[in-house]
Amino acid sequence: SILYAVYSILLMYTHYFGIFVIITQNIHYLLFNSNKKGKKWIFLQAIILLSYLPWIFKFISRILAIYNEFWIKKSYLLFVFLYPFIYAGGIILGLIYFSLLIYSIRYYLRNAKKINSNEHSQIELLLLLIFVPIIIAITYSFVVTPILSHQYVVYSSLGIFVMIAWGIYKLKTSYKAIFMVTLVVISLIYVGIQNQNQIKFKWEDSVEYSKSVLNQDDIAVIFPGYHILSFLFYFDDCFHSIDVDTCLYKKNLTIIYSDYEQLKNLPNKNSVIFI
Repeated sequence: SILYAVYSILLMYTHYFGIFVIITQNIHYLLFNSNKKGKKWIFLQAIILLSYLPWIFKFISRILAIYNEFWIKKSYLLFVFLYPFIYAGGIILGLIYFSLLIYSIRYYLRNAKKINSNEHSQIELLLLLIFVPIIIAITYSFVVTPILSHQYVVYSSLGIFVMIAWGIYKLKTSYKAIFMVTLVVISLIYVGIQNQNQIKFKWEDSVEYSKSVLNQDDIAVIFPGYHILSFLFYFDDCFHSIDVDTCLYKKNLTIIYSDYEQLKNLPNKNSVIFI
């Protein structure tokens, strides 16, 4: 119980979307809990809430900051149907995993009466973990501002893969072996292809090049903007600086790290280099 509270607190501090997992767990408790440990559950939730209070104002300010505009567009919501393929790593594996997921859910529905109560509860939690966070994010995206992207609800893939593993476990022994070998072989092929085709960013070389060719009349653009952290890693003082822009400017570097919309309004400089 205490470990659950500790893990939940760490989850909340790791990413804002961790709250969706806590909401999912509470929905599961309210809908499917049949024991008499209500006070203990409420106590644990209170511990989680109190532990998050030091960060609550930052959480609220972040919500307000993205209220009018966020980097995610509404058109991105259509990609929700591709999430199984994204999490699987490709089309072929995605089709296999998606088929196994449908089989697992179908097996559960058809054999619900034969499954013991503990297994029932576990499967119900897995199904909620798969769908509830995504439904919450989609609803918020339509009502307020788009926030749904596959990396933000990646923990739903945990429910998907565990559900698939449960479905494979329920197969006949001969089918289990066939599916396991097939998944391992295809996965290794995908890993090999990705390793061959992956673009390996040499940020140290990029930084040294920027230092040698850029001056204050030039501008360097880092896109996507989150790569600025990789770039700054080789500027020890700027990496730890509160005012990154000023720190870079003192080094004769004007760096823009932002999204596509803001790149439309670049300041006037002699030359622009994309990194």
